[in-house]
Order: sequence, then C-alpha cells, then structure tokens
Amino acid sequence: MNDPRILHTVPISATDISKIAAVEQRCFQAPWSPTACAAELSAGGGYVTIGGPPETIAGYLFYRIVLDEMHIMKVATDHPWRNRRIASRLLEKTVALAGEKGLRQVCLEVRASNLAAVNLYVKHGFIQSGRRPGYYDNREDAILMVRKLDGKRPVRPRPQ
Repeated sequence: MNDPRILHTVPISATDISKIAAVEQRCFQAPWSPTACAAELSAGGGYVTIGGPPETIAGYLFYRIVLDEMHIMKVATDHPWRNRRIASRLLEKTVALAGEKGLRQVCLEVRASNLAAVNLYVKHGFIQSGRRPGYYDNREDAILMVRKLDGKRPVRPRPQ
C-alpha cells in the first residue's frame, strides 16, 4: 500500500514524462502520448507529486501561462493514490505559483459529467464561468471554471 505520508510535489522535469504517459494510459480514454506530454511541458510547466517508496508518480498537473492568466491543461491522480488529496496538493501549489507571479486568474475546462472534479475545483475557489457545448471528442460539454486572483505580486518583508 502507498504511504500517504511520503509525498512531495515538485516541478515536472523531462525525466518524468515517460512515467506521466504511463499514468495517462491508466487514467484516460484518450491519453496524451509521451510526445504530447513533453510538448505540453515545453509550452508551459507543471507539477508532479511523487509518492513511495518506491517512488511512483501519484499525480500531476500541467499548466500554461498566457499574459495575465494561468490555464490548467490537465490534472490527474493515478488510481492507487486517489482520495489522498493529491489533486488538492497540485492545485494549491499551482494557484500559489500564479499568485506569486501576480497573475489575474487561473482557469480550466472540465467535463460536465466529472462531478468529482467540478466539486474539487469549487472547493478550491473556482466558479463556473461558462460552458463549451460539444467540446470533447465524445461531444460532451466542457464547463469553464475560473478562480480570480488579486493580480498583485506578494510583498516580501524586508530583512531587518
């Protein structure tokens, strides 16, 4: 059994891509290929949560920054690690980064049928901002969600 106490969340590196692609295969009907994962990392960034021992990828999140907003491209938690706050850890880390960068908002799309994900995002301060009819391959609607940030870079106290 995976020990939830031994977790750390770090930026995704190129060496994580093959393991992320394997999790993609287990978690999604239309998984991203290793090439697509690498391209997404190059276009933006992301975080990976490592659990273990042995070290395994418990979950990951890819994002892109465009002008003054961050767009979450994908969030996934591997099956053995579900219900252990992995996605929450990833969201918290990502929203904190957006705040540190002084971004105005974080946004994402989620399948309308994925109520667990919608509830997770609401719990983390996201609100529904729209809908994209027939957005996914199976013609399912996407719910657009956004979390507004104050857009101000945090002020760090000066050393005394």
